[in-house]
Amino acid sequence: MNTTHQTGDLLAPTARAMGVLGEPVPVPEGASDFDRLLAATGRDPHWS
Repeated sequence: MNTTHQTGDLLAPTARAMGVLGEPVPVPEGASDFDRLLAATGRDPHWS
């Protein structure tokens, strides 16, 4: 796990409590790093 992921994991609960982030959404196997990042912030990477 890289430092960016570790920082996100530490800050996510506070950001969710403040309404900045949503709950994580599932991503399929082989999803890109960008799609995983969006999903971790509660955004659906396939929404358009």
